[in-house]
Amino acid sequence: ALEQLLLAGKVDLILGRFPEDALGIVSETVWMERYLLIVPDCIINQYIPEKKEAILSEDYQVSLKDFEQCPFLASRKGSLVGQVFRDFCAQSNMSPEIVLESHSINIVIALCLEGMGILVCPNVFLNQYYEKIQRMGKGKIHIFSLPYSDRIAASRLESKYFPHSACKFLDAIRKVSQEISFIPSRDGL
Repeated sequence: ALEQLLLAGKVDLILGRFPEDALGIVSETVWMERYLLIVPDCIINQYIPEKKEAILSEDYQVSLKDFEQCPFLASRKGSLVGQVFRDFCAQSNMSPEIVLESHSINIVIALCLEGMGILVCPNVFLNQYYEKIQRMGKGKIHIFSLPYSDRIAASRLESKYFPHSACKFLDAIRKVSQEISFIPSRDGL
């Protein structure tokens, strides 16, 4: 929908995945979005305590399949985040038990941090929860990198005048994108 607005000349700039139809569109990567698996320690203890030592060892390669018996939270099916999660599940040959699905990523993150379920989430959404996870204490939340990333781009029409205010906004995006550097670890942040 954003691409269509851009192509129709109704917006000057969009942020999102690289456009599918790049004809006439100038795009610049502003950050790489990585996907993370956020696992409350209480979920491991309740559903798969026999796997805990192995999963948390430094040399263990975590996959979604390790958590197949656990409850999951998810973004709605029609969203990019929801689709990425479902694609991961299909690749892992698993059918997760989704206990809650929401349109709001903030709702599912908050519920995950309260121990309601496991969540697949883009790293950029966790930045605002950094302090809360720190306050929870080491080992309460485990964060694992997943083998998927997306190029997030700022895109504009090549043939349309690009206003000075949009240039300034793009500069601000570049600056903020340099600060988005969430580093996951097995013991939270």
